[in-house]
Amino acid sequence: MASCIYKDKIKVSVRIAHIHSKNNENVDTITSKLNTSTNSILVKNPKDDKKEVKIFNFDNVFDHLTSQEEIFNTCAQSVIENVINGYNGAIISYGVSGSGRSYTMNGDGDNIGDFGIIPRSITYIFDLIKERNNSEKYSVKVSYYRHNTAFDEIEDLLNDDPNQIVKIKESKELGTYIQNLSTVPTKNSNEMYEYFIKGKNKFTREFTSFFTVTIDSIKTTKSDDSSIKNSTRTGRPGIVKIHINVVINILRKLNTLVNH
Repeated sequence: MASCIYKDKIKVSVRIAHIHSKNNENVDTITSKLNTSTNSILVKNPKDDKKEVKIFNFDNVFDHLTSQEEIFNTCAQSVIENVINGYNGAIISYGVSGSGRSYTMNGDGDNIGDFGIIPRSITYIFDLIKERNNSEKYSVKVSYYRHNTAFDEIEDLLNDDPNQIVKIKESKELGTYIQNLSTVPTKNSNEMYEYFIKGKNKFTREFTSFFTVTIDSIKTTKSDDSSIKNSTRTGRPGIVKIHINVVINILRKLNTLVNH
């Protein structure tokens, strides 16, 4: 997974899934190569033990015992806070089938302890909004779509109309954007969570899914009998550009590396 923060480098975190052998015995060879104190992974050549061990360093390294809460607090919390403060942010989860990427992002079942980054982010967004001063009001909207990189197709997960055509477009005013994509206003975390579940139930592994939250803030300051309103675009349209251009290119390059 990787988290992007405005004016900051891309932070890369690695989470190792629990591996079992064919006899259902625990395999400790992967875990023994982790060093969570230095956030590094030691990799040996399985075909030649005499070759030098390679060390790869990351911003964070988590073993299979790391809780969902710790993953969120370390990798996602600051991204959400930056978005509330007016910056674009993206959290990307990548891994081969069965590696736990869906569990990390979505979670598993109704157990709160198993909630992934997305449901925890939904709650945290509205918690932060409640903490803000009464002079600052927010408009929160959500979009949920999936992209087939093989055919470059977009499907709107929040639109039930099968005839609705959704396409990636370019314009001088908006840059890269998604035409006809549903953007649904949400008043609270419960509403947004319902939209998340609706789209999640349509998700398949062949597609890359994008859960996008757009936040607008309006600051109101009073001076004597006058009221001055300042509109601040917290979740700017540029966030779609980040998702479409950057994320898809990153995923394609990762797939190329994995397949070679």
